[in-house]
Amino acid sequence: MKKLFISSYLMLYFINAQSQQILGRIEIRPFVRFDWYPEFSYNIAGRPSTDYLKMEGTSWGLNTYYRFPMKNGFNLKGGLGYYKYSFTSLDHHNTQFGSGDARIIIYPSFFQPVYTTDNYCYNSIAINLVIEKIIKLKNDFCIVSGVELNNYFTVSQSYHITFQGAQSYKNTSSRFFGHSVILNFSLLKQIKETQIGPILILPVFDNWKKDNVFPGENSSENRNKWFNGIGFGISFNF
Repeated sequence: MKKLFISSYLMLYFINAQSQQILGRIEIRPFVRFDWYPEFSYNIAGRPSTDYLKMEGTSWGLNTYYRFPMKNGFNLKGGLGYYKYSFTSLDHHNTQFGSGDARIIIYPSFFQPVYTTDNYCYNSIAINLVIEKIIKLKNDFCIVSGVELNNYFTVSQSYHITFQGAQSYKNTSSRFFGHSVILNFSLLKQIKETQIGPILILPVFDNWKKDNVFPGENSSENRNKWFNGIGFGISFNF
């Protein structure tokens, strides 16, 4: 992974050195994503019942990119940003104990009730690599379509605890959390030296780590999903 990042940024530097004209060198992009995750099952401590969980997530982020022009209207962009990778709605069912909107969490406490969380998030640094195509239109408009690879490194985690009187559980562990491949489509308007416009975000593939804070999970293992998401943002190019 480290070699991939080094080689990518060396390539970006070489392209920049060879470029005679740079348009929209800096891009700032705030955005929001809505994701629907497939159902998965797990077992806690070998008990005879099985747990099934479906989740939804409303996440948001802010990315900053540096754009390097290529030939024939193509651009290559490297980016760095923040992403609040969130699971905000849980639909849980246990074959013995019934249904609910939360899942069991290992919560540090002197007491021994069963603690659960009904939403949680991973505050993450995002490293992005994008290749995009620009199609110029009339009246200073252009359409931009791109394929983006995102890598997420979580630096802190927050879990909302449903037990009355308990505070949210927060961790500060740092680790690689996952990656995603998305398609971007934007319509930009040239206003003097700035381009601005809306973005449509279509997630293609997401892969994320399991979490040791949940019984029966191992953070060395992954889960993934294809599609089942949409996002919107605004692009500011300077």
